Amino acid sequence: MRISIVGITGYSGMELLRILLQHPQAEVVSLHASQDMEAPVSELYPHLKGICDLRIEAFDSQEIMRRADLVFFATSSGVAKDLSKDFVEAGFPVIDLSGDHRLPGNIYKKWYQKEPAEGYLQKAFIYGLSEFTDVRGKRFIANPGCYATATELALIPLLKARAIELDSIIVDAKSGLTGAGKNPAASSHFVHVHDNYVTYKLNQHQHARVHQQHDDENLESTRVNHQRPGIESRKRNAMRWWWDDQRKRRSVSACRRRSVKSQC
Repeated sequence: MRISIVGITGYSGMELLRILLQHPQAEVVSLHASQDMEAPVSELYPHLKGICDLRIEAFDSQEIMRRADLVFFATSSGVAKDLSKDFVEAGFPVIDLSGDHRLPGNIYKKWYQKEPAEGYLQKAFIYGLSEFTDVRGKRFIANPGCYATATELALIPLLKARAIELDSIIVDAKSGLTGAGKNPAASSHFVHVHDNYVTYKLNQHQHARVHQQHDDENLESTRVNHQRPGIESRKRNAMRWWWDDQRKRRSVSACRRRSVKSQC
């Protein structure tokens, strides 16, 4: 399959390129940034020299559809919602790694503080948590975020089994600095993050709403995000346990913890 990547200069774009270069059925045919950089990607990232020397081009939807079979968006939030329009209208397959197509418009605007995609574009996308969503044959896929994936893979089986109380979930999540993107800020300076453990966006992270939207609207959860190397998401909640004493079933609530970890 011939693939184009839009947003190649960011961390997600580079990691996506690394994965696709090792995939036996994928051929990366073009790389795109917000403007034509007139330089091969291996000049920007020397470790790719001789591995991938494709030139980074300006975005051109028609050129992408002419050369590729699928386009990935690895752009910042607020970009793909506009650039995806030509592809959706042409029925050309899109996988969006950003948060632009994960939520209904009114909820996206509240949590991302940006104008949402047009309604018909938003409805065209399916939320692609592939462990629980059949994405085969789907042309427009909204890829789950890092925190959302780590959290949902633990919570969804428990929710389906009706094994947890919906009003007592605590998500204690940790992520490395790359999750914040490449644009520097005061909070991303070396002296601020090195050997440090920082809490941020308490109950305000945009992925918190994604959990409720795709797990259970009745969830009442507390979300605590920390910054540290790798990504880890721990869930603490009151769980229901049942047993049979040969005469009747009894239930009690006990505090248990579940965690999903992935080092990156």
